[in-house]
Amino acid sequence: MDVDEVVTVVSAEIEKRSPEFLEFAADMIKVPSFNPPGNYEKIAPLVVERLASFGLQAKEIITPPELVAQAGFEFPRRNVLATLPGASPKNKAVLMVHLDTVPVEDESLWEHEPFSGKFDDGRLWGRGACDCKGRLACFALALGAIKSAGVVLQGDAVLAATADEEIGGELGAGYLAAQGELDCDFCIVEGFINQMFHGYGGSLSAQITTIGKSAHTAVPWRGVNAIEKMQEVLRAVGQAQIELESRPSVDKEMRFSTLNIGTISGGSKSTIVPDRCAIEIDGRLATEDHPDFVIELLRKKLSKASLDNPDLIFEMEINKKEEAYVSDPDSDLVNCLQESIRLIGMPTVPVTMSRGGSDMKYMIARGIPCVAYGPGHRPNSNIHGVNENIALADFVNCAKATAVTLINLLGIT
Repeated sequence: MDVDEVVTVVSAEIEKRSPEFLEFAADMIKVPSFNPPGNYEKIAPLVVERLASFGLQAKEIITPPELVAQAGFEFPRRNVLATLPGASPKNKAVLMVHLDTVPVEDESLWEHEPFSGKFDDGRLWGRGACDCKGRLACFALALGAIKSAGVVLQGDAVLAATADEEIGGELGAGYLAAQGELDCDFCIVEGFINQMFHGYGGSLSAQITTIGKSAHTAVPWRGVNAIEKMQEVLRAVGQAQIELESRPSVDKEMRFSTLNIGTISGGSKSTIVPDRCAIEIDGRLATEDHPDFVIELLRKKLSKASLDNPDLIFEMEINKKEEAYVSDPDSDLVNCLQESIRLIGMPTVPVTMSRGGSDMKYMIARGIPCVAYGPGHRPNSNIHGVNENIALADFVNCAKATAVTLINLLGIT
């Protein structure tokens, strides 16, 4: 068969086999694996067993316990690799997904129970339906259909379902990448069907604490109210935000860098002048803004506030900072995937940066061409939110586009 005939056969195989892979996705949803705490004791064996039943060479790789202990985690970090062997191990593609999900905060708000894995209205519903159990099953369908169609790729195609993506991925994809387990010629990372990401903006996490002096509220002049002093810090952060908004990114998707004040805490009792107040800031940074630039901007605004208010004493702690990571938006991978999308009768999609984050950073750091694409729709799939879902049609179409891309980039025998 020539390539066009192979694409036709594999696409038909995807149509035929999609129900069993959708059931696989539903079964995964029924096994909670939210992070924290990151308990993979049930989900990882289920994924290994089912991927093996689809004809893939599946195995677990467990992150060394000493690394897990150093990170202060309770449960082992389990990763799953499933390989569709090709004619030669010299060429390799990786499809990257993850086993963990974010937690569910209030089940009563869901139209369908979040761990039901229910099919309704042409969609699969539940936590992880899109991010990332539906995507895992979709990529598995692409590989399973290639195999059951009798097609042999010229290189290996590996499905990597890793631990801890939702909390940074250091002990999941980060560990596997450092060991060389994910080295490949190109990587498709889980993403959306209506938008491709060729990279992610930078980020930072900071805590600012104001320090006051406690006293009885009968004599408040003997103390310094740390919560009141936090008002000056909030103004300083707001001034930094205004300056960041004056530096729009060239990428419209990124807009500009943002500093979100996500939590505030302080005081222990209403009859005590509080001596501590703390805020947590999450920064999402445009490609042009290095984390150190934003941190220095914050320090300048806070220092000025302190000069203007001698009683203002503060501490700023940077918990985490991460530079933007970018892959070539005009790579052979991106262009081939766009052509694959066109070949299956779908419109090509915009290629942009993302304000989120993913395990793509570990692949880009090793010089591997990457793109984020997958069977979720932004915003309709509502990832991380109530009523997370995935459209069944998107599931099938993404599997087709992924399979066609593997066929064209890895080649067939």
